[in-house]
Amino acid sequence: MENDRPGKKLAKLFLIVVLLILLFTGKIKISGKEISIKSLLNINSSTQELVDSMVIQENSIKTINLLTYSTDLEIKESKDDIRLEYYSNTENNPKIIKEENSIHLDERNYDNACFGICNINRTLVLYIPSNYDGKLNITTTSGDVKSTTNINFGDEVDIVTGSGDVSLLDVNSIYVKTTSGDIKIKEGNITLLSTTSGDIRIKKVNNRIAIKTVSGDVTLGELNIKENSSITTTSGDVKVKNNISNCYVSESTTSGDVRIKKSNRKSNIELKIKTTSGDIIVN
Repeated sequence: MENDRPGKKLAKLFLIVVLLILLFTGKIKISGKEISIKSLLNINSSTQELVDSMVIQENSIKTINLLTYSTDLEIKESKDDIRLEYYSNTENNPKIIKEENSIHLDERNYDNACFGICNINRTLVLYIPSNYDGKLNITTTSGDVKSTTNINFGDEVDIVTGSGDVSLLDVNSIYVKTTSGDIKIKEGNITLLSTTSGDIRIKKVNNRIAIKTVSGDVTLGELNIKENSSITTTSGDVKVKNNISNCYVSESTTSGDVRIKKSNRKSNIELKIKTTSGDIIVN
């Protein structure tokens, strides 16, 4: 035990020196990385400031990859270029990186672990033209994803969140997966959705859907599918407000209640609804 004492004394001395440097200078470099009292204790203003941005001509970009931790993401329309604006109220932030034909932003190593009261507030705004025909991949842990423009570009749009909610307007072909976040879509053509406990709401379905949830409820407004589709839940309820496509609705449930008012057995288009204990209602 006596041999451990010099090591403990050196560790205490090092800690005292670090604290003194932070106290008198407000910052210190460790392994080449600058750390300040403000970022360590996360004493941040609630007001976000623009910390990074990028403008690129649309025809040079084929892939947009955005990986965030708790940052909210907004998708807006631009005229003929792609713009990214990154707002934050903290000092430690990633940079937007452009490679030959892609844009990347990876926030996973910038989650700002802090002591005391955490007050990290970030927003990433993506401006994208309606004629963009590349890939868009968005992955976030707890950030919300919101679109104020129609996402009718390209064929590969993937959005994956943990607890963040997803709110979109009109979408062409999209895949959305959440754990506990809710999914809300105004109008969708080819829509593949998956949640664990998040609810799913689509105001209008035009072509095809494939939905899978565990305990999340599924609510569809106008159903106008033109291809075979499916909805599968464990304990979540399924409700279709208006089956205007007049498709055939096949249902399967173990203990849930079933009420189907509109289903055409002669239709070549089928909507399969399967639940374990969730109720099924089709009007």
